[in-house]
Amino acid sequence: MNVVPYSKLLGYCGLLPFLGLPLLSFLEGLSPLLSQTLFIQYSAVILAFLGGVHWSDALSRTFSKMQMSVAMLPSLLAWLCLFNPNGRVSILLLASGFIFMLLYDLRVFSSDKHYKRLRIELTAVTVLMHFVMAGLFA
Repeated sequence: MNVVPYSKLLGYCGLLPFLGLPLLSFLEGLSPLLSQTLFIQYSAVILAFLGGVHWSDALSRTFSKMQMSVAMLPSLLAWLCLFNPNGRVSILLLASGFIFMLLYDLRVFSSDKHYKRLRIELTAVTVLMHFVMAGLFA
């Protein structure tokens, strides 16, 4: 299988929890608190993963202190959001982390058109669903 369609398939499958958890909460298939907790946990894992992309890239190409430092930020933000007692604030902070990482990715991986397009698509849906989840608990 070609890497481009396969990466799109995996990327879109990764959106399922971001789409499904708000829907389950709305349809009362999950309690709002459980849905919110699972959403924050999944979001934290995915945001940390995005930092790992930069850690690996910085090690495999030319060592970049800046890129390695930025690679650590998503994990730290995600970890702090797991302990924040205000779920709405955590969701909005996580959304901000996804936006920041997208902007950084567009700068660092500027020549990879496939990756840029996929990241824009996935981040748009992800951030939109963060705003939906934050609105569910306003």
